[in-house]
Amino acid sequence: MRSSQNSAEKVNKPMKKTKILAILMATAMLTSCGKAPVEETTEETTITEETTTVSETTAAATPTPTPTPRPTLTPTPRPTATPTPTPAPTGDPITSDDDQYPIIMGFVDELEASAPGEYRYIIFSMSSDNDDYWLLEVFGDNTTEAYIVIDGEMVETTVPTYYHYSADLALTYDELKRFPCLIAMDYSSSVLRDAEYPDSLADGTYVGSIIAMSEDGTRLYMYVSEVVTFDRDFAESLQVGDSIGCSVNGRELTVTDIGTETDQNGEEQIMYIGLTDSCHLHPYTGIGDNDTFVLCQDSCPYFEPRYVVELPVSPSCEVTDAFDILVELPEYADQVPTGNPLLDSYWWYVHSGDSYVPALYSNGWYQCSGLLFPIEVRNGEIVRVNIEWR
Repeated sequence: MRSSQNSAEKVNKPMKKTKILAILMATAMLTSCGKAPVEETTEETTITEETTTVSETTAAATPTPTPTPRPTLTPTPRPTATPTPTPAPTGDPITSDDDQYPIIMGFVDELEASAPGEYRYIIFSMSSDNDDYWLLEVFGDNTTEAYIVIDGEMVETTVPTYYHYSADLALTYDELKRFPCLIAMDYSSSVLRDAEYPDSLADGTYVGSIIAMSEDGTRLYMYVSEVVTFDRDFAESLQVGDSIGCSVNGRELTVTDIGTETDQNGEEQIMYIGLTDSCHLHPYTGIGDNDTFVLCQDSCPYFEPRYVVELPVSPSCEVTDAFDILVELPEYADQVPTGNPLLDSYWWYVHSGDSYVPALYSNGWYQCSGLLFPIEVRNGEIVRVNIEWR
């Protein structure tokens, strides 16, 4: 019996091991499916924590790299766009083919009719792209307005700062209307208010300046005064400090120095007498002879705008000028003569060309310039004229 029992125990022991092995395999399968017993889950948790610890230790052993700071970017400012200024409008160009006199003066007539005597006027010319155009400035009690002609109509505009004139220089309606054409500010200033406006001049020699010439060259509009002259006997009687008996700008002229030179006969002659106020006496070509001493100021015969007058030019008028040095003689020689002494002169050739300030046309006249040193009048006509420039 004992041997049978021992045999049974030997048989049972292997069976227990097999059962245990089966249980462990089942447990492993359940664990892999997430359904392990609590005891086994605890062990897995422990293993996971240990793995984490190892991972953390490894990470701590690796030095953390220091991040490279990003460069600070300064934004580039955008350029501020400068607005393009709107150019001021320009008027219709001054040409003899499109006379603006009736347009401008008609507008002035309307202003005067609306408020008689309340406005004063200044007319001047402006330039743009090699063209000139008229500008009318109108002064009220507390207002200033400006107008130009655009497409044959008067249009209000602005006046550049450097063109602004004082209202004191502006002309009344009657003063403006007595000119035969449009006269720019250079000649229409208030100094002409004190001048006389005769219908003609007495016979004699005058000095002054051209204001305008008729388009056919037969009439001159000018301001002049009598030339002031003394004879040689009077000049030789003067001493330094003496008065010559006349004044300029309200100041009496006195002698400051006397100049002499030796003539062709070896004799010493007085040829120059210095005076106060930049004036002097000396002979002047074209006025009298070598014994005629002309009152001059700053190298020009002295004159005042005493008379503003329009005179006819004699068909046989003797015209000389000092403009030949300003032109190319071969070009001038190519000009076709008109038979008019003024239109065929060097003076007019220069004024009518592109190389000089052009004459400005209106109402059958050309506003132009030229110094009359001198002009001789006989029987109400201009019979001799010498035109100079400075």
